[in-house]
Amino acid sequence: DAIIMRSTEVTMAVPTMTLGVVIMAIFGTSIINLLIVMVISYWMNFARVARNEVIAIRGREFVQASRALGATNSHIMFTQILPNVTTSLIICTSNCFGSVILTESTLSYLYLGVQLPTASWGNMIAAGKDFMAVAPWTVIVPGVALMMAVMGFNFLGDGLRDVLDPKQTR
Repeated sequence: DAIIMRSTEVTMAVPTMTLGVVIMAIFGTSIINLLIVMVISYWMNFARVARNEVIAIRGREFVQASRALGATNSHIMFTQILPNVTTSLIICTSNCFGSVILTESTLSYLYLGVQLPTASWGNMIAAGKDFMAVAPWTVIVPGVALMMAVMGFNFLGDGLRDVLDPKQTR
């Protein structure tokens, strides 16, 4: 636990864009390397949420009752703890989606992410920036689409938190 939490703190200390530029510059631009950047940049959010939820749930009465009835650790983990942690991880996923989209778009704008001819909002904005004076829609349309997608995932995360959070009173 201590090793994983210290590694999350170290990972969180490295800015995502710096890590992305370094990995893409060293290993080349490919979708696999982009996925590696995303995993390294965002895994700690899930680890911290899961750890905090497990710590909060493992002391609850229903877990202690299962343990008193003779349930094994794996049975408690999969039937008692995992279903209660899943909701928080779903909310964390929807909240991270916007950041992942922005990271990919930024790296693609810098020509370090998804390469042409694969479509990416970052590629579209980068290709249209030279034509801003004559055809501003070449940047505005993908920029607005990017903004709407990120806002949509952020609103989805907020809505999921409102609907799925059992601690909230209505």
